[in-house]
Amino acid sequence: MAGDTVLVRGGNYDERVTFSKSGTAGSKIIFKPYQVENVIIAKGFIIHSNYIRLEHFEVTPGETGLSSDQCQVTIEGDYNEIDTLNIHNTELDLRSALRINSGHNNTISNISLTYTGGFSSDEYSSNNTIKGGTIAYSGGKSIVLYGMGQIIDGLTIHDPGQAASPFDDADCMNIHGSGHIIRNNHIYNIFSTAASQHTDIIQWWDGVSDLTFENNTIGSFAVGGPFNEHDGGNFIMIEGNCPRITWKNNVFMGDNYFLFNIHPANLPDGSDWVFVNNTVYHKGGIRDNPNLRNWKIENNIFLFPIYFANASTFSIKNNLYIEGATKSTFDVNSIESASANFINPDISAATGYGRNADWRLQPSSPAINAGVLDSNTPPNDKDENLRNVGVP
Repeated sequence: MAGDTVLVRGGNYDERVTFSKSGTAGSKIIFKPYQVENVIIAKGFIIHSNYIRLEHFEVTPGETGLSSDQCQVTIEGDYNEIDTLNIHNTELDLRSALRINSGHNNTISNISLTYTGGFSSDEYSSNNTIKGGTIAYSGGKSIVLYGMGQIIDGLTIHDPGQAASPFDDADCMNIHGSGHIIRNNHIYNIFSTAASQHTDIIQWWDGVSDLTFENNTIGSFAVGGPFNEHDGGNFIMIEGNCPRITWKNNVFMGDNYFLFNIHPANLPDGSDWVFVNNTVYHKGGIRDNPNLRNWKIENNIFLFPIYFANASTFSIKNNLYIEGATKSTFDVNSIESASANFINPDISAATGYGRNADWRLQPSSPAINAGVLDSNTPPNDKDENLRNVGVP
């Protein structure tokens, strides 16, 4: 009943657990292992109730597995919490290992999904948070978001598509719906595991709006791959309406084809984007579309020139173009320089092909005090230090 704490003795339980009793806002029902004993629920669990808290559970196959339409963990209630969930070494197929169906305001912290499925939410779910942990070596996509207001915060995500299916992309994220926030994530090694797979880091195709991407480090170079070798797909593959998308304080790097590959026909509305204070260490450029309007592109560092058919409707200013990249005629108060003077822009094996490089600026960087401060500029930099006025 509400307020109870249930202690589970250690062991491997070859069963699927269903939670159907609810707690209350002030008195959750808590389930956790007895002392520090390890509890394995071989077939996972499903939460039909509200105000449940689960702590420190492991899910991995026992003698028998799940049916083809089941996820290892499914949440179908509201205001539930899961802290420290380890799902691993299940059958590598295209299912999600962790899924929210018609659930709202759930929080899942400190997850580890390895050699299993990824995370997904359905179109009827909203305001759920996934915070902290790892999603790695997923059978299919790492994350598939539907619904409204989902938050993906502080994850390390890499190497999806391990099932090597010719019927599914090996993307990191497919995004649908609106109001989602993707922040503080480290995303790398998003490369095809089979020749037939299409692989983008982020993709949407049926309409999204009001998304925010902030403080993410996105991409890596293929092992030994130079610029323009294109061992990955696109950073972001875009089809369908997508108004009001915000990108701030992100680092993009890699051999991918385009930063934004914007479908030439299937994009009736791509208006009112904000792209500020990002570092783009990538030479693939942006695939333009005539339906882009009213973008704000300010305080960024680019390794390639940017050109847009409707640039006269854009605010493009105070950017830094490095290593031979040139600014456009619509660029105001921007700078061209041989280097940004990053602290350590190494993309060799020593930094994991860039994923552990240091993209912060040295004091001598031409980007310092060369930006513009406005309502879209984050007050803090990626290290959460107070940003000097105008630092990209």
